[in-house]
Amino acid sequence: MESASTCQGTAGESPERPAGPDGKGWEVDRLAVDEAVRDAFARYQVVGMFADVEHGESHVDSWGEAFREQVLVRASARHPIAWDMRGRPAQSTLANERLVQAVKDGVVKHTGNVALRRHALNARRRPNIYGISFGKDRRGSKRKVDGWAAMLLADMARQEVVMSGKLPSPRDRRVIVLR
Repeated sequence: MESASTCQGTAGESPERPAGPDGKGWEVDRLAVDEAVRDAFARYQVVGMFADVEHGESHVDSWGEAFREQVLVRASARHPIAWDMRGRPAQSTLANERLVQAVKDGVVKHTGNVALRRHALNARRRPNIYGISFGKDRRGSKRKVDGWAAMLLADMARQEVVMSGKLPSPRDRRVIVLR
């Protein structure tokens, strides 16, 4: 992670649903995602990770159990990693506004991952009572925004670590997005 200049990349990227009939019945390989998360914790000095619980609560719980001592900040008072984006719209909206501004200001740099770029471009502004959040272009759209959501959660974890004052001495400070 970098506090002044953040580089967004992906690790353990799961393939997207194939188009057409090949996509019927397709699901994310949850074991591969779990393996990628565990590999990231083994390979890097992970100091924070926030993961949306919507589609993988059991894995998120197991990561919280396995890595609670390693992360420097908690996603919530009840869990070190689980972040429910549906249940915390104020925090998610403010974090989205901060990330959008960081992208505009060039503080967040992109490594060139095509899927992450596509997901970021698919994300649409969604005004709510807290500010400007994000979403798909319409309900049921096949245009995914999961990469943007993962990048948002990674940036939220980075921000929490920076603000906590617990940031370790400078080393490799990349933000890696697992989606």
